[in-house]
Amino acid sequence: MKRFSTLHLIPFFFLTLLTAFSRDANAQWQQLTGLKGEPCYYIRATSTELFTGISAGVLSSSNNGNLWDKEPDLYLTAVTNRISTSGDTIVVFADPQSYLSLDNGVTWTEIDNPAGGAVFVTGMITEDGMLYAGTDGDYFYRSSDWGANWTQVISNITNSIINFTAAFDNSVFVATDDGIFRSTDAGVTFTLSSQTVPGPYSFVYSDGTTVFAYGANNIVKSTDNGISWIPFNSPILYSEITDFLVDGSTVFAATYDKMMKSDISTPGWAEVIIGPGVDFCFGLCMMNGEMFASTSRGIFSTANLGVSWTEKNEGITPLSIEGLAVHGDALFAGASIYGISTYQNNSWDFSGLGLLNSFDFHSQGSDIYAANELGIYKSADTGTTWNVITPLSGGLPSFCVKVTAADSLVVGASIQNGVLRSGDFGATWTVQNNGLSGTQASSIVISGPNIIVGTYANGIYLSTDAGFTWNFVAASGEYISDITTSGNNVLASTYGAAGCYLSTDNGVTWNPMATVSFDDLSATSALVVASTTSNVYLSEDAGLTFLSPIPGPVNVAIANSVASDTSLYVSTFSDGVWKASISELLSVKNISQQTGFSIAPNAFSEEAMIIADDKFIASQPVLTITDVNGKILRKIRIQQTHTRLQANDLAPGIYLCSVLRNGRRTMSQKIVIY
Repeated sequence: MKRFSTLHLIPFFFLTLLTAFSRDANAQWQQLTGLKGEPCYYIRATSTELFTGISAGVLSSSNNGNLWDKEPDLYLTAVTNRISTSGDTIVVFADPQSYLSLDNGVTWTEIDNPAGGAVFVTGMITEDGMLYAGTDGDYFYRSSDWGANWTQVISNITNSIINFTAAFDNSVFVATDDGIFRSTDAGVTFTLSSQTVPGPYSFVYSDGTTVFAYGANNIVKSTDNGISWIPFNSPILYSEITDFLVDGSTVFAATYDKMMKSDISTPGWAEVIIGPGVDFCFGLCMMNGEMFASTSRGIFSTANLGVSWTEKNEGITPLSIEGLAVHGDALFAGASIYGISTYQNNSWDFSGLGLLNSFDFHSQGSDIYAANELGIYKSADTGTTWNVITPLSGGLPSFCVKVTAADSLVVGASIQNGVLRSGDFGATWTVQNNGLSGTQASSIVISGPNIIVGTYANGIYLSTDAGFTWNFVAASGEYISDITTSGNNVLASTYGAAGCYLSTDNGVTWNPMATVSFDDLSATSALVVASTTSNVYLSEDAGLTFLSPIPGPVNVAIANSVASDTSLYVSTFSDGVWKASISELLSVKNISQQTGFSIAPNAFSEEAMIIADDKFIASQPVLTITDVNGKILRKIRIQQTHTRLQANDLAPGIYLCSVLRNGRRTMSQKIVIY
């Protein structure tokens, strides 16, 4: 990320790369268990199992939610749109695959979509030995042989777009913009059942007697299995109901904002408080007398109609952890969507800022700053409370990716706003881009009297007047992934051929280094720490040279890395946070990896090349591209030595590429599109 230049040092440095095996280093990594709270979406129960969907697959629990494990045969599923159960039959409706289990989740098979996948399916469920599927523009489908054959049903359905499907025994309900249509013969024929309260409807629920439907902020109820309907108002003043559940005389509603409940006879909705940081409730189900809720902070259960809740998140680890910092004796981790957690005394605690991606932290004295999607937040009480400190005119800045501070000066790097500056501990702010080419700032540090900012595709800029004006200094046209300081040295990593740039005079002059292109950089008083998605690199001489690459935890992709006086920590895109002893890692020598696979360049605007050797191709590799939230955007089967990777409809940003070989994920790396 930076050049380095000095009169007394050799202007070209390189990594010391030796050779030996890596298993000894891998064995030293320890996952910091107990970090929990990944958002869980739909939840359903069989006779003995609970199933919930997260952003990267399906989890199951066989002990009332006390411990969760990932369903191993469903690792390809990126986003679970819905889970349906009937007895011990389970259907996972996902994009692009759907899966069926007839044995309580022991084995799974992929379901063939109606019309061979030629139509877009809006939902697929199972009930009493049948499969039902609604579509976007091709009406309704039913299958009596687990998806081997599908029959289209149009009978009396006046709208070809099926928004939602629900079933109980032989009764099937479909929600459309024209109203609710009901079938009493397992989906063979339908009639309009909601004539008295017309649509549109987006959701319908049935327990065999009571039916609830929702649409356009209206709720209707039927107590005779859909024969007649009455309004059930006042409406819930939250957006989009995602699930209903009737428990005795109480009806619960999950919404994209909160959980609500009402007496089933007399409408009177009241908010149900589940726990701190629970901002969304997605799904509801019953098992063994307990009600389970899938929320933005994982799974919670209640046995007293929502009066009190028990957190049931063991094994549900936040997947994507980007921000990472040591503050005092605590480790701060910023999880995608979930929020900020702190690790102290061998346990994790939720620290706030839920539903925000916190990309970076900066520790200064008793204060800690967090850079996230909505700007810069500050905590003066070790993360107990957070306050936004960047109320610029016109709203908060978007995607503040880095923050740093020195005394009263606080500066941030924003993708959309450039450099944000405060000279009074964050009380007032201005945007300071004078002399800065473009406004996409990717990283920022303070080194002595100077401020150095890295940009997206515009190199490195220097300010010698506390951030009011900027001058270009190095790495023309380069994407700067991160910058760190160690004494007077400033190290910047790029995604270009130079790898890194180094300055030994607080960012005034720079020279390129022959290094790996690092994704993340940080520094302690004794070490500079760098990382890629696969390896960690340590420097004991303020970034002048790096020791041999140290492989990270096996089969996980590293997002960021930081060090305390004794431990090295890495956050990952798939498996929480890991730690290793620095003294043990420094004793590991001679490590290299030969993968037979690469993407070059890994920062591009139009096209890159996927390069693989014959041995790698023989392992039937599949490249999966996901965004930072884990949503699968592309899958590419690698069948030749050179495959073009085009940006096309991928927006500028950072993406994670995972490679599946012989059905198992073996490696990951970042790409940047600008």
